[in-house]
Amino acid sequence: MPKDEAQLYAANELNNRGWFYHKELRLWLIRVPNIEPLVKTNTHERGSYHCFEPNTFEIIRKDNFVLQYELLEKRPHLPQH
Repeated sequence: MPKDEAQLYAANELNNRGWFYHKELRLWLIRVPNIEPLVKTNTHERGSYHCFEPNTFEIIRKDNFVLQYELLEKRPHLPQH
């Protein structure tokens, strides 16, 4: 349910916890703790990430993964009440 208020708050909380949403893969990713990216530029980084696989409800590790920053969803704008 895109733009659903509960979804926006959930996405914001995931961002607060270090997760980011990959628009092309349609997956949430987070860097593997205590492992710095092997390469980091202004446009991308390459390293080890955990991704949440919604079909199996598992966390899967992706090593040597290239993360293009332009493919990441921006932090959601929360409704003002």
